[in-house]
Amino acid sequence: MSRRRSISDIVAVIMLVIIAIAAAAVIYAWLSGLLGGIRSSSSSVTAVKLDVTSASVFTNSTGTYVTVSLVNPPNSPPTSVALIVVELYNGTVIGFAGPQSPIPVPTSSAKVITLPLTTAAKVSIPSGSPIKVIVYTTSGYYMGVESTWP
Repeated sequence: MSRRRSISDIVAVIMLVIIAIAAAAVIYAWLSGLLGGIRSSSSSVTAVKLDVTSASVFTNSTGTYVTVSLVNPPNSPPTSVALIVVELYNGTVIGFAGPQSPIPVPTSSAKVITLPLTTAAKVSIPSGSPIKVIVYTTSGYYMGVESTWP
């Protein structure tokens, strides 16, 4: 009986070693494939470098508007503006401006966009308060600039 027990101990150790080697091989194959995919996909993607050079909010008899000046440099791919958000410095959203369809900004170009600002109901912000105007693109890139409330 002791002979049988010792054989089962040896078989158990061999099985544990085989399972550990198989698990290590699977993990290595998964990680090498994953890291290879990251390397190949990141090399083919060009980052958007759209700059917001200035922004302002103004009010007239027809409503409140936001104007942004954008520059898309030569080494940046063409992009489109999807949304403009105006917020206070504490992160409170004052309003947003969304075009009917995304506004294209080609490579090596500058564009000035003026859109009506949809504000929260009964927004009461003192004139001259510092605000942030954030521009979101259709590719998910966003950038902001400081301005003041009218």
